[in-house]
Amino acid sequence: MPMQSIASWGRLKTATCSTDGRGWMCGINGWVSPGTPVERRQFDAMTDALAHRGPDGRGTAYFRNDRIALGHRRLAIQDLSSAGAQPMMLGTEGTDTNDPDLALTFNGEIFNHPELRRELEAHGAVYRTACDAETILHGYRRWGPDVVHRLRGIFAFAIWDERQGQLFAARDHVGVKPFYIAQIGDALAFASQPCAFRTLSAFDGNVDPRGFGDALRHGMPVAGRSIYENVTRLPPAHCFIWRAGERRTWQYWSVPEEAEIGDATHARKALEELLVDSIGAQMLGDVPIHSLLSGGIDSSLTTAIAAENRKRMGQAFTLGFADPQFDESEFAKTAARAIGCDHTVRVMDQHDAETAFNRTIEAFDEPYGIDSGLPMVAISDHMAEAGVKVVLSGDGADELFAGYRHYDALAAHYARHARGTGLSPAASFLGRLRGMFGGGFSPFPTYTAHNGWFDDDAVEALSGPRLAAIDEPPFRREREVFDLSRGAVDAARRADFASYLPDEILVKTDRATMAAGIEARVPLLDHRLVELAFRIEPQLHYDRGQRKALLKQAAAGWLPPSVLTARKKGFSAPVADFFLSQPGDEARILRQIASGPLVEDGWIDPSAIRRCIAKASYRAGAVLQLTLLDRWYRHWIRGGGTF
Repeated sequence: MPMQSIASWGRLKTATCSTDGRGWMCGINGWVSPGTPVERRQFDAMTDALAHRGPDGRGTAYFRNDRIALGHRRLAIQDLSSAGAQPMMLGTEGTDTNDPDLALTFNGEIFNHPELRRELEAHGAVYRTACDAETILHGYRRWGPDVVHRLRGIFAFAIWDERQGQLFAARDHVGVKPFYIAQIGDALAFASQPCAFRTLSAFDGNVDPRGFGDALRHGMPVAGRSIYENVTRLPPAHCFIWRAGERRTWQYWSVPEEAEIGDATHARKALEELLVDSIGAQMLGDVPIHSLLSGGIDSSLTTAIAAENRKRMGQAFTLGFADPQFDESEFAKTAARAIGCDHTVRVMDQHDAETAFNRTIEAFDEPYGIDSGLPMVAISDHMAEAGVKVVLSGDGADELFAGYRHYDALAAHYARHARGTGLSPAASFLGRLRGMFGGGFSPFPTYTAHNGWFDDDAVEALSGPRLAAIDEPPFRREREVFDLSRGAVDAARRADFASYLPDEILVKTDRATMAAGIEARVPLLDHRLVELAFRIEPQLHYDRGQRKALLKQAAAGWLPPSVLTARKKGFSAPVADFFLSQPGDEARILRQIASGPLVEDGWIDPSAIRRCIAKASYRAGAVLQLTLLDRWYRHWIRGGGTF
């Protein structure tokens, strides 16, 4: 399709946050206020704005003259009966729900639910359902907020405790499940996605200049921000208690600070055991478990271990491209043959690209300008057509096991500076720090080169008058998470785990799969596996320039050398082939942006667009990023509606 027709791709319907009524996934929402009741009609609409996350049921619960409200949209994965409906209630006697004092709305899966249930039943808990949601309620009854320390899973939930007059809410260790918070007058509203807030008349929907600046630099809001003013994200591994208008938030988990496992044999054996345990635990459910298979080590190893459970394992799915520069389907076919699993390859074509463009704006109700979002949407839709409800993803392995290519550049950057100061590898750690960070050395330009197509100078040039008041130092996010006292690769993987993973990778996986009615599980991000990865000495992960050295050793028991040594391309789309294939395409789309609402409303300086595109690290990706931002703004802000 010629690029000029991309304008028609932005004309999207405005109704609820769902699209065509196919199967969707769980969504949660709520309202708590010390004095202002929520209007039930608006709260019902808020709940239904998340219908795309759950088609199998809806529920709302109101307390204290509608000053407290919980909502839920359900996609049934466990206990498919109506007994699993939410909000789920628990009475003071444990089973009496006619006069409940606890109410839960929950999105996610608790993978150690069977073990916790046995423990709670031994202490007198009486279950009504087979749902893991009920385990959270009984666990809160017994342990209070400390229940989060018992949970192994992916989750975002809120519990209204009538006796205590408080709301307790938590988000999983790594940030797989989203949790947005809006301050609206004296009320706190929360939801799985910010589109839900737009149904509330008191929500102004003003764009946050800082969030918009993030969208220019990174492609999306980052570091806990939203695209909207007065809306934030609960960070991973955090929980809070709200009582009488006051909120207390704290972090309940963090990755180990010190590595203590230096023996390679011990590390490999521990890793092998926990890989089997983590992936096996996530085979839980009453529907088949499928997998995403790119052919790389991460997804291939996940699929291979999952396939050992033949009764639970479904198909492996791969997205391919006609362009061999981007296509990884041959890697995936090799891996599938070695594993012996059922395998389906879908080649993304021009029609898929057009559909994915529209669906990305639908599914990502905040800006998301990274090109890998499009193929993720396309493969998710394809899996939905095949009836998939649960899929395993290999997300997280690059951060845990040092898999990104930019680690090579960063390690070389550190080494060059160390040589320039005359320091030997045997120099003291403190001495290296003085030499490397006291003499103008900065890792940030090298570290951030992989992250976003526009550098800080380009963002400053692109910024219109609405962004003039932002006064933030360069590399703000990176300075918050990059520990200069650590070695290059160790600091980078910790920073990526704290920022790039939850801000970009997990957002992409959540939005794309949820929009197709699919629950994506990420077993390599089981928090116990995360803890082990960071307890292992970094040099075992990144061994003399070899990325994922330890993971490859562990994977050798399941995968052949042909998979372990394959050169991966990375999961991205051939943007130029799909969107810039005709002469003049780029010029036309840039003219559309320069004459569009981003410029009219003062967000972008039109005089800088062409210059910054020409200097971008990936020109086609930069065009796509601005195009998606432009179409998002036209729909969500100028259109005034929600899907």
